[in-house]
This record gives sequence, C-alpha cells and structure tokens, in this order.
Amino acid sequence: MKTTIIGAGISGLWIAHQLSKSNKNIIVFEKSKGVGGRMATQRIGSEKFDHGAQFYSDNIDMKDLHQIWSTAEITSPWFTKKEILRYRSNSGITALAKNLGQNLNIQFNKKITSVQKTGPDYRLNFDDNSIFETQRLILTSPIPQSLEILKSSHIHYPSDLEHIHYAKAVVLLIEHVVTETDLVPESGYFEDSDSDTIFSIADQQKKNNCVHKSWTITMSTAFSEKYFNESDQTILDIAITEVIKLIPRFKFTAVTLKKWRYSHPQNTYSQLFLKLENENIFLASDAFGGPSISGAVRSANALIQYLKHEFKKN
Repeated sequence: MKTTIIGAGISGLWIAHQLSKSNKNIIVFEKSKGVGGRMATQRIGSEKFDHGAQFYSDNIDMKDLHQIWSTAEITSPWFTKKEILRYRSNSGITALAKNLGQNLNIQFNKKITSVQKTGPDYRLNFDDNSIFETQRLILTSPIPQSLEILKSSHIHYPSDLEHIHYAKAVVLLIEHVVTETDLVPESGYFEDSDSDTIFSIADQQKKNNCVHKSWTITMSTAFSEKYFNESDQTILDIAITEVIKLIPRFKFTAVTLKKWRYSHPQNTYSQLFLKLENENIFLASDAFGGPSISGAVRSANALIQYLKHEFKKN
C-alpha cells in the first residue's frame, strides 16, 4: 500500500524509517527545505546553535533510535537530571534528523493544502498546484496545521483535537557570552520552569557546537505568549533587559532571534495516535506521546506497531 507521510520532523522520519523496512512505497512531504522540525540547528558564521530541542533522554521509547545514532557515532552523553541521562548531538541536533532521513524518499518545499477522496485512494493537493495519489495518509505536523488540512478537505475528526494547545517560544541565540554567573551548571544546561521570563539556557560551547561560550536562551511560555507578535527588535530589547535582570554583568557580542509558533503541546490527546473514523488517515506526533523528542517517538512507535500488524494481515 502506498503510504504518504506529511512532515519530516522526528515522528514522520521515524515512522518512514521503520515502515520502509517492509514497505518500499513510502514517501514523505515536508513544507520546509530541510528535515528535523523543532530539532533545529542554526549556523552563524563558524558557530552552531541548537534552537529548538536541545537533547533527548535515555529511555525505553528511544532505545532503537538511540542505537542507530550511537552506531553512527553522532551522539554523546551530555548531562543527567533526575537520574535520567540526556544525550546531545556531536554536530548540532539537526544532524540526528538528517542521519535518519538520509535513505528516505523525502520531497521538500511541498505544502499540502487539501485532500480529496477518490474511491479507496486519496488525492493530495499542494500549494504549487501539483497532486499526488496515495492509499494511506499519515499527518505528523503540529495539530493546528493538520486540522487546517482536514478542515479544508471536509474530513471529519474528533472535536477533542481542537482542545490541544501549543506553547509559543521566543529564543535568543547569544554569541560570545561573558558572565560571572553560576546560574548555568558545569554541564551547560539550566532549566527553571517556574521562572517568569527564562525557561532554559543551553551552553552551545558545552555541546561542542561553538568555540566560544555561546548560549541558546529560551524565554518562558508566559513571556513568549505576551511578546510573540511584537516586532523582532522590540522582542530582543525586552528579552535582553529581562536576562540582564536575572544575570548581572551579562555581556555578549551579538544576538539572533528565533521564534516557534508551535514550540510544544501544552496538553496531549488521550491516545498515542489517532486513526480517523472510516478513513485510512492517521495522526501521530508529540501532541499524542508527550512534549519532547521521546514523546514524539513514543507516538510514532505506537503507530508503527499498529501498521506493521496491518501489513502482516494484508
């Protein structure tokens, strides 16, 4: 059966990677120019900044995927929190997604706009006026984007999906940090979900992404929600002012702003994936498995097991 996956984030890539072992008729469409979704790395000059996900955790959901990355020697232990080991990429977190997608059939800059049912198949319509026929469709994009497709296609879905909300994120990529603070531990990662302004600080030098001390600062959900739609310069001015309040004698040479409209789901669906009633359309992502790389993979694993069982039956 021809299977089409929308989205080349970690859920879509892992589903495609696993299903392609038994079904070669798998294709992934991605609306941007690269893989990874929020597993994103920005290169600034000779430096690299992870500006979405910073790490993944050593747990049962990640076992098979971690083995792939470990065998390729592209991941290393970073720090331990609450007795759980966190891993970093050896060359920016996007490299992990690229490794997973290197042998997959992925079409980039392809944004799906609607779906038409044509007998047992589906016709996918894209914003470049191209079309594609498929028998099975898997949506792994953030829920609001998936629902936009389903609404425009007049395809019914459970109303509970409308209640899944995402946090916004304002992210600062700060070069050549000079500070006397001990806020960031030796590991290079600080997180305080109770902060009114800063959610986390990740030292990219400690991850071997940067030669000089350089930080990715992710502002709090409350801050990001409040200022997300302001001008970039306004956001930068207010954010840096707030950082300096928390970190006295904070200096740097340059700062770049990044924003995520769908940073992570604030609540999740009651199942690990969803099959739409009377349709061969599925949804899977961190909105089902939990707001992390592990959560996205957890959802993907559940759908993979279901579909492998269907493959055997057919």
